[in-house]
Amino acid sequence: WSSDVCSSDLPGNWMGTTGEVFNNTDTRGKVLSTAMGIPISYVNKVNEMLIQLNAQSPFPGVFAYRYVKQSAATLAFTQFNPTCVVELDGVQSDLTWTFYLAVWNELTAQGIPYTFHWGKVNDLNDQKVRDKYTTNRDNWVQARNHLLQGDSLKVFSSPPLANLGLDEVM
Repeated sequence: WSSDVCSSDLPGNWMGTTGEVFNNTDTRGKVLSTAMGIPISYVNKVNEMLIQLNAQSPFPGVFAYRYVKQSAATLAFTQFNPTCVVELDGVQSDLTWTFYLAVWNELTAQGIPYTFHWGKVNDLNDQKVRDKYTTNRDNWVQARNHLLQGDSLKVFSSPPLANLGLDEVM
């Protein structure tokens, strides 16, 4: 560890805010970020998987793990009790996209349950939303249809909502 990358009291004390742990703020350029919520029981398996994938196709970025409480929100990506958020932040490049696709494919191939952070890059489509959120997806669409009616459903729609199948009129 170098003091210009992390707090001087690290690695002995790994607790702190993001700014206390990662204080290098002079990196510039385009970046990509994806984050998946997984059940905490899969953390070691996912970590090993990431290390193996990185050995096959190096990832120009960092792996970060956050542990958060389960959310009761209908489409929360933190739906597991508790949830580990696996965040992969990297340089915007073909290497990063290749790594992300390999991770998403391997999570699915290994049968590891996961959800995507809605505000980061992901591999979601209508079918994947249905698979990952099952009845919660339908409950969300029903609530949207109850709240918005008639022309309001069209006004409060967008291509991303349509691509995810969340603009369905019931």
